[in-house]
Amino acid sequence: MNARTILGALAALGMQPAFAQAEAGANTLRFSIDEDRALLVAERSDGTRQEFGPLAHTLDGICYFSEGGRTQVFLSDGDGALHQYVADSSTLLYLRAVHANPDTEVCELDPSGEWLYFLDPATGLWRTPTSPELEPMLTPVELFAPWGRLPAGTETIARPQGQLRDTDRYLPTVVADAETAAVRMHGDVADDPAVLVNPIDAAQSLILGADKAEGLRVYGLDGRERQFLDIGRLNNVDVAIVGAGERKGIAVASNRTHRRVDVFEIDLATAVVSLIGSWPLELGDPYGICMTGGEPIEVFVGDTEGLVQRWRLDLRRPDLEAELVEEIRFSSQTEGCDVDATNGILYVGEEDVGIWRVPLAAPAGKELLVPVDGENLTADVEGITMVERGSGDPWLLASSQGDDSYIVVDPGTGAIELKFRIGLNLEAAVDGVSETDGIDLVTQPLPGYPRGLLVVQDGRNVAPPAPQNFKLVSWASVESLMR
Repeated sequence: MNARTILGALAALGMQPAFAQAEAGANTLRFSIDEDRALLVAERSDGTRQEFGPLAHTLDGICYFSEGGRTQVFLSDGDGALHQYVADSSTLLYLRAVHANPDTEVCELDPSGEWLYFLDPATGLWRTPTSPELEPMLTPVELFAPWGRLPAGTETIARPQGQLRDTDRYLPTVVADAETAAVRMHGDVADDPAVLVNPIDAAQSLILGADKAEGLRVYGLDGRERQFLDIGRLNNVDVAIVGAGERKGIAVASNRTHRRVDVFEIDLATAVVSLIGSWPLELGDPYGICMTGGEPIEVFVGDTEGLVQRWRLDLRRPDLEAELVEEIRFSSQTEGCDVDATNGILYVGEEDVGIWRVPLAAPAGKELLVPVDGENLTADVEGITMVERGSGDPWLLASSQGDDSYIVVDPGTGAIELKFRIGLNLEAAVDGVSETDGIDLVTQPLPGYPRGLLVVQDGRNVAPPAPQNFKLVSWASVESLMR
């Protein structure tokens, strides 16, 4: 065959042989495929080798990029998929499939490891981000004539040179220690978590997760689903421990199906969640929700038009009737919120605008604490939760959904104390996190989480691909970035 390498824009970047090597301790790894046995083979410089497989698909081609002792590997199957894995000298984890023309076999990665290039024999050269936590956008680089300048008959790719690393993607990173079971339906379904620390038995603490398609899902600290309440499309949920003598857990959730606030009781002895009542809302689409502890409870619920209502709920009343106290208006959609009851401050995330600080004694005096600027905070602003400290006012933790990150904020000044991401935990086979909606944090010690637990919604659940779920992160790992 008269194989030609790509011309045009890529030629200006230079070429190098289309393989890479990974450092693994004193050894260097080189990867290859055994097509007949469907094996991925890692060969070490000391002559030893590791075989992974047989894999669940055929193998027609390979490209890979190595950094920090780990290698991301793409294997073409000849049927229209480039299967993405991450590997080291002993572990192989499947991430996802990038779909292309069924005849696609040839691929290459740029020197930064951020872009996968592949040759579609029908149309030309394409590229897509390698991170499974980013949108799998397929972008044409150079097409065959007459649509582009790529000569007919091109069959190989020269590895591009000179690509710069996108430094904005490389914030400080922690990993999730565990994850919950996935929700049942695909799509944007999982939304907001709330962590109930059980004061009787910390091991019986629960994670409540709003399912925007079906209801309320209840998980244990091991991530297993313990209970499901089929009560309609819940958007956000919050929890509190109430009662001075016989303490009990209370949760509230915004129900979009029935346009109401649902109230749940959590039996601390049995760790069972029960719906005990609700009250109707005149909001067009109930959305964000947060609450205070104590009696009476105060509940703040917003809609998609920028209206947040403040309700007072007296649990001693058998009908659970709530009283509307006031309304706080914003210019556009809000969702995430949390209440600093000690200082009388409500924090609200206006998704395209930023985080507001609202003094409950005078809500008209609200101030924009952290604006959406595309750098520190990128729309949408989603989950908001407080970070209790040993002394001083709590920090705020918020999800910056637009750039898959989280910020820790000083609520007194609005200063950003930390911006970080949650990446892949290869050892635990837990993928990274992207497009986070709701978050919750508790700083009380829990089994396996001595400094507290951060739970975040994962908008793109891979490794292996599955419906959305929630990731569990040791707060100690985030604290270590702040020292």
